[in-house]
Amino acid sequence: MLYLNSQKALIDLLYEDWCEDISKEVFTAFIYRISNNPQNFYRRNQIYQKNGKVRNVDVPSQGLKIIQRIILKRILENIPVHNSARAYIKGSSLRDNAGAHCGRKCVVKLDIKRFFEHIDEKSVYLIFRRLSYPPDVCRMLTKLCCLKGRLPTGAPTSPYLSNLFMKKFDREMSLFCENKNISYTRYSDDITFSFDSFDKTRLIRVTRNFLGLYANGLPLNQKKIFVVTSNKKQKVTGLVVNEKTSVDKELRRNIRQAVYYIGKFGVSDHIRHLQSSEYGGWVMFIADDWHFRMVKLRYLRTLQGRISFCLCADPDNTEMKQYAEFIKEIIKKEKEEICILKMSFQNAKK
Repeated sequence: MLYLNSQKALIDLLYEDWCEDISKEVFTAFIYRISNNPQNFYRRNQIYQKNGKVRNVDVPSQGLKIIQRIILKRILENIPVHNSARAYIKGSSLRDNAGAHCGRKCVVKLDIKRFFEHIDEKSVYLIFRRLSYPPDVCRMLTKLCCLKGRLPTGAPTSPYLSNLFMKKFDREMSLFCENKNISYTRYSDDITFSFDSFDKTRLIRVTRNFLGLYANGLPLNQKKIFVVTSNKKQKVTGLVVNEKTSVDKELRRNIRQAVYYIGKFGVSDHIRHLQSSEYGGWVMFIADDWHFRMVKLRYLRTLQGRISFCLCADPDNTEMKQYAEFIKEIIKKEKEEICILKMSFQNAKK
């Protein structure tokens, strides 16, 4: 494990991997500016979710993002997490998480409410203190990774730090489950159990108690507690696990249908004829070419994400690979046309 005995040693480490051509003095001043006022190096983005709600994401500036990636690569990823943590780990995937729960009679799915927001600055500081770093180094690292006393949702370091924060909970939860033939995994804020015979009410109660004891009392989302028996479709991180890990047939059918209609009628006509709540109706009233192109790009990226999800579950699926290339080319063309349209707008203003 890399040992840093001073803030100077930390800054030297960060400077080694810094890609911009600036002097050591300027870089040092930059690091101190961030650590003294991290709020000045973030912007808030809003993501509109399917349910109509808005999710706020605090995105670091380009310079801070590079620094956080260095911290992730040179420090954090050298610290092992518990093997029940399946998200944000190199070589681990949604399929690995879901595969642990195949063929069980009952699946229990829980969700931690506002996961990153509930992991505070003190907890992050203690993660670095356990590496035996001096307090001043830990404070600087904490300030470089936190915003307003919490883990920011858009920082590259936040996912791995969340796994390190949950390490004790994962260990204790796994020990409890091992003795009772219960499979346990955690994919970020999604906690999943599967078993053939156990009291599900007791399991949920134990989980709450363990979160209180080992994870600073992180709250469960009461609206996202699901108990699914084997006579129904059991889905874990989006994949069906009743018998084997597989993508939902309805999702594959929807993707296949979308690609077919795009190929036959084109993206514009396909979107105008969609009857879904997300794109139907109101799309017909968008007269502005620029905004309609943005709608098309958003739709294509969503479709691309769904295809990537299928490939995550089945990397050798030839059909999905072809769809991925097809949509990738269309997105490329759409981006080129948007750039041309943007340039024409700029020229018209001159």
